[in-house]
Amino acid sequence: MESDRVKEEMKRFVRNYSLNTYKKDYDVICDLTFKYPINNFDWKKHIKRLRNYLNNNNIVCDGIVVSEFSKGMNHLHNHILMYCGDEKYYKVEGKIHNFWKGIGYSNIRKYDCNQNYSEYVCKYMNGNNTENWEFIMNL
Repeated sequence: MESDRVKEEMKRFVRNYSLNTYKKDYDVICDLTFKYPINNFDWKKHIKRLRNYLNNNNIVCDGIVVSEFSKGMNHLHNHILMYCGDEKYYKVEGKIHNFWKGIGYSNIRKYDCNQNYSEYVCKYMNGNNTENWEFIMNL
């Protein structure tokens, strides 16, 4: 089936994006929520501000971010696979947490390729619809 083939291609692309781009796997995974309702366009502004904040603190920030609405379609949140260069995890985690605490809740963890988080993220990607996902560096 064509859609299954596309989904598998997307999983492979997301899984290998950091490896193909930086020759190193992702460093961090983040789930980020918002305190207040937000539309499907404003989330990118917040992620761009986070990226700029990390860059201004000498932390490389790239990867893939996906937005998802809760089952009730009333709360949007993000899932991120992030490449952070050679920065130490505790610094990245602390900076993300401190930045995001005024916006919403953050769940930040070290990336482990054996946990298949890239597949989890892919289930929320709307194929060719880039309104719900983006490369962090393109924001």
